Amino acid sequence: MAEANKEVLIKNKLWIYNQIKRGKVGSIWHCTVYISRDNRPMRSLKTKDKEQAREIALKTFAEIVTQSSSTGSTSPKDIKSFAKKYISEYELKHKNKEKGGSLPNLNRQKNIIGKFLLAFCEYKNYKKPKDIPSNFSSLYIEWRKEDGWKSTGVDQKGDHINGANTKKVIPKESTIFNELQTLRKWSEYLVDEGIIPKAIKIPTRTSFVPAEDDDDSKNPPFTPSDYKKITAAYRRWIKRKDGYDRRTKAVLYKFFLISTSVGWRYGSEGVHMKWSGIKGFKTQINKIKGEEREMLISRITIKDTKRNKVRNGEFVNASHIVELKEMYEEWAVENPDLRPDSNQWMFIDPKTGNRITQAQVYDTFKEKIIPDCDLERNDYTYYSTRKYMISTRIAEGADPYILCKMTGHDERVMIRHYVRINEEQSAGRATGVSYTSKESNSTWKPLWETTTASKKS
Repeated sequence: MAEANKEVLIKNKLWIYNQIKRGKVGSIWHCTVYISRDNRPMRSLKTKDKEQAREIALKTFAEIVTQSSSTGSTSPKDIKSFAKKYISEYELKHKNKEKGGSLPNLNRQKNIIGKFLLAFCEYKNYKKPKDIPSNFSSLYIEWRKEDGWKSTGVDQKGDHINGANTKKVIPKESTIFNELQTLRKWSEYLVDEGIIPKAIKIPTRTSFVPAEDDDDSKNPPFTPSDYKKITAAYRRWIKRKDGYDRRTKAVLYKFFLISTSVGWRYGSEGVHMKWSGIKGFKTQINKIKGEEREMLISRITIKDTKRNKVRNGEFVNASHIVELKEMYEEWAVENPDLRPDSNQWMFIDPKTGNRITQAQVYDTFKEKIIPDCDLERNDYTYYSTRKYMISTRIAEGADPYILCKMTGHDERVMIRHYVRINEEQSAGRATGVSYTSKESNSTWKPLWETTTASKKS
């Protein structure tokens, strides 16, 4: 079939060439190039001047040959016609209630393909798909930030569109990136149609879209009673015989406990932790709400892989970290690869030997743990572990501004979402070390010298 189509294409090329050679470019008076066997007009030369028609026809023929060689297609359609056809397919999907044909998706195609794409191509004078340059994404980004609002804020007559911007508005990087994703899919459609050889390239989200501070979200911290219910559910799950490796369950539970004590971003920080980030431990007596408690404090260096930032802090409840280390040392008797090492991932799935994943942590929490709890509210996410740590420390008298440095929080977000306490409650300091009432004579010890017997918490 492919060979037959190729033969027809060659014959069509020869027919056009012969017509040009004989001075018969289609009908001279209509000056149209025919490139199909049924002499269907495909490309008008838009002139009645014979010599000019001949010159344009030769140029057009050369373009057809080049386009055919590079894409396998001789289609003369312009970007506007392909955009219209693409949108019409989504209209049909919407009409037939097919997958991908939702009204929001249809409106997205109309807005980005039917509006932004055409306005950008008109601004750059791109007429045909072959005009699309290799650096399309970079040029589109520049246009959207600088001149896009001018073209998209007026109709075809140049009149202002009701409700559109009348002054420069720079869209967010996330907005532009979402547009680029839609444009890439449109270009993939052109590739499938044989119009262009390859789809446009777009930047990765992480390289283009600045990481948003997830702290400014609605995920609530656990209430104290719900926290107890969740930890109890984890312990029940570990005992349950459901085919899930019990050691893996224990690691995921320790990850939860450490997350609620350290308050890291579990996806970009927690699962990426290595043992080298645990700098040391010491015991310390803290006075919390008038009661003295001896705790094991950890000194940790946390790297935020999403924002490429590093911060240091001293955190309470460090016994969970020591217990995790001892678990791996026990399992290392049978599998030496699990023995904690400074360059080793801190959270490894004992069954697979691979680092635990963000999806593994979150899916377990949502599918195994939360359904097994009778909680006061139903809108917790794993990000609630971070908020629980912060809200708990503030309730114990921690200084919110020191907490900001420890957790990498934006101060404005901290005040807006967490500080709901009076001056007396906020009179303390942030870490166990910072709001100490009375210290023991304990000194910092490295991870490898700290054992369960050395902690009292």
